Amino acid sequence: MEFFEGVLHLRRNFFPPRAQTNMKAQLLGAQKGHSLLKKKSDALTIRFRGILSKIIEAKMAMGDVMREANFSLAAVKFASIANINQLVIQNVAKAQIKVKLTKDNVAGRLSFYLYFTPCLGVTLPIFQTYTEGSDGTPRLFIFSSCEYDLLCRLLFQPYELTGLSGGGQQIDKLKKAYARAVELLVNLASLQTSFVTLDGVIKITNRRVNAIEHVIIPRVERTIQYIIQELDEREREEFFRLKKVQEKKKRVKAAKLEELKAKGIDLTEDSQPQNILMDKDQDQILF
Repeated sequence: MEFFEGVLHLRRNFFPPRAQTNMKAQLLGAQKGHSLLKKKSDALTIRFRGILSKIIEAKMAMGDVMREANFSLAAVKFASIANINQLVIQNVAKAQIKVKLTKDNVAGRLSFYLYFTPCLGVTLPIFQTYTEGSDGTPRLFIFSSCEYDLLCRLLFQPYELTGLSGGGQQIDKLKKAYARAVELLVNLASLQTSFVTLDGVIKITNRRVNAIEHVIIPRVERTIQYIIQELDEREREEFFRLKKVQEKKKRVKAAKLEELKAKGIDLTEDSQPQNILMDKDQDQILF
């Protein structure tokens, strides 16, 4: 009993004469959906592998950049006699390197990386860095040319006269190294976010593909096969029923003939009245 109950769940319950066309349409739609989802999964996998390779490259580059930045920081601490932390706090009013969020719509449009992607309907967050402002902003005063040059050097290059000989250059090098490190970190965060997003979308898409391939399509096919078998069985039943009805009519007719014959009424072909329409020797009548 449990076996038959399990088998019944392998197909849908429909009224056979009217459901065959609908089930064939559902089967065609399921096959098209499976094909589209399979293409989507393949395209997302290609993009996923591309992002993975970029993450590996970014992490390798990050090691070199951070090593260079740490060496620059050690050189600055050696060359600068002042407290570098206090110097940075005094000369920086607000953050110069900022991060903005954009979206890469993986839907066949021109993305921020200037390439076309297939119609997938997936939005990836993209983090981008941009620089705003400078180390200092000169005020509008009347100075001589020498005073103005000195003021510009102090405002736009405030680290030039810091520490020992070449200390300002070391600080400027340190600033560029850490700016590069921040840029790589933001890029790496963007790639890892896209990586996690695509990983989730690919898993969901693969589950849908497997569900359509192994559950929905087989169930619809079994239902169509059941409908065809049911219609064939009904056709055989109808043919058998008509045959039985004809046999019953023949038996009833034979019984009536026997009953009439017992009463002395002969309804055989010889005792029937002559039909003039069946007379072959007709007289030729001329008008």
